[in-house]
Amino acid sequence: MNKITGYVVAMLVCAGAAAASEEIVQNGGFETGSLPPWTADNFKVGSGGSPGPHSGAYAAGMGYYGYIYEPLTGYVRQDLARTYNPGEVRSAVLWLAPDPHIWNSGYDAYYIQYEFRLGDNVYSVPPPWWEHPWQKIEFPINQIQYPFNYIYVWVKVGIIAEPPPYNMQAGLDDISVQISPSGVSPASFGRIKALFR
Repeated sequence: MNKITGYVVAMLVCAGAAAASEEIVQNGGFETGSLPPWTADNFKVGSGGSPGPHSGAYAAGMGYYGYIYEPLTGYVRQDLARTYNPGEVRSAVLWLAPDPHIWNSGYDAYYIQYEFRLGDNVYSVPPPWWEHPWQKIEFPINQIQYPFNYIYVWVKVGIIAEPPPYNMQAGLDDISVQISPSGVSPASFGRIKALFR
């Protein structure tokens, strides 16, 4: 193999590897039909409820029906196998569904808040709930500034003004954090390039 051929092969190998990505979330779509390895408060895995799973057969949801005036809150958390650096993250996404009243004719009486955390990195900008019951939440990559070793999603649904009983719920599905392939970086590409000089 000559120098030029070797250089081209190295570029193609790195380009192919860079196009791939690794998922670091386990059971992000809750398709095992249970929570583990997530820990949770109030959220449970099921296939029913409104509006139903975003994809697949299952989603995590929380809810109540009755005369409780306090907001409904809950979280899911997953500890990761190791600590990840901001530069490794290629995408961080989840799908969130509020109580159906938020996106139908009674929407003005309800509200929803959330926090999408990658360790100390926090994203909480609300999407336009009235467009569709399931909303895609994308963590801006440029706002991931700190290393992290866990994922945490906190959700709060509340009532503004409506006579009880209340029917409040929220759903989570398809939580995904993808990173660059292990060992592939501009620095490693530079080392491969140097081999053929």
